[in-house]
Amino acid sequence: ALPAHQPTVSTYYDYDALGRLQRTMDAQGYQTTYAYDANGNRTSRTDALGRITQYGYDPLNRLTRITQPDGGITELNYDSRDNLVSVKDPEGFTTQYTYNGFDDLIRQVSPDSGTTQYSQDPNGQLTTATDARNKTATYTRDDLGRVTQIGYGDETHTFTYDTAANGKGQLASFSDASGSTSYAYDPQGRLTQINRLIGSIALNSSQTYNSAGQLSQRTYPSGTSVSYGWNNGRINQIQVNGQLLLNNLQYSADGRILGWTWANGQSYRQPGDGNGRVAGLSLGNQSFTYRYDAVGNLTQQDPGSSALRNYGYDSMGRLTSAAIGTTQYGYSYDLNGNRTEKRTGTAVTTHTHDPNSNRLLNVAGNLNGSYSYDAAGNVVNAGANVYNNAGRIQRSKSG
Repeated sequence: ALPAHQPTVSTYYDYDALGRLQRTMDAQGYQTTYAYDANGNRTSRTDALGRITQYGYDPLNRLTRITQPDGGITELNYDSRDNLVSVKDPEGFTTQYTYNGFDDLIRQVSPDSGTTQYSQDPNGQLTTATDARNKTATYTRDDLGRVTQIGYGDETHTFTYDTAANGKGQLASFSDASGSTSYAYDPQGRLTQINRLIGSIALNSSQTYNSAGQLSQRTYPSGTSVSYGWNNGRINQIQVNGQLLLNNLQYSADGRILGWTWANGQSYRQPGDGNGRVAGLSLGNQSFTYRYDAVGNLTQQDPGSSALRNYGYDSMGRLTSAAIGTTQYGYSYDLNGNRTEKRTGTAVTTHTHDPNSNRLLNVAGNLNGSYSYDAAGNVVNAGANVYNNAGRIQRSKSG
């Protein structure tokens, strides 16, 4: 049976004499606790399953070490001006940061995206960014510091402001190699129109508001119009092209949607539990019940009339197992959270990553594939994917 809705969502907070959060407790009594050092730095967090995350600091109270529940360690280092200069992740990959005398970031060296270099104007605003492919983006700004142009060498992105209807202080238009987009606003500064032109194709959309400032209608480039009815500040009806889609929307006291009635008269319900999570759902004669563990991970879906669906997680909250009827699934990860293996029944698919980065190199099993990258970390696969200077894919082919 569908669980009864719990109308009250409760979270309790306990503080010590210094005003530091010591404990939280949810509606089911599950607790998360925190500990601090003599300087007030948080040193640990213990969740409701007893999993501990630990934090270490240097003599200047800067966070320098995070130890995950699975044993993975992240190390952080700083310069004499408190700028973060390196982060070493749990797999041992280090990202480095370099700054100028004004503490502006001028260089980032990443195992995944290579070396990126930055320059700034006297106001500290970004003027150029050069990626590991040696492709440079050049930024131009107006007197208010707003970006008016980004030049990539092979194309230019242009932004204009203030000239749209009722658009003082607003973005008026944007253009790039693919086309242009213009915007219009109402006297209250709300967006009312977006006109896109891609080649010779016009893709226009618009939206209107009621006297209370609530969205009343949105028209999409296809011509489809969606209208919204409101009651007491909440949507209570939706129509598509003038035809009723759903109405009688019901809400909890904190604004969560609990259900509605479809145009055909069928009722949809999704009651919540005391922690604000969906406890189940029903439509017609079909219903699902959801169950969660102490930290909020979904552990079971009960369809009532068919096989249970059970889920398991590791100490980092990552899905490690799923059982749907008689079919078993399993997943493994490295310390950075990259998937290393997927198991479906007795079939195994392995994921191999670059030993010096998080880049996926090979997938072997039921599905096979290999991946290659350019210097900036874009997947190129021996020329199958081609990117422009902005790093956006221009062309892709398979086979």
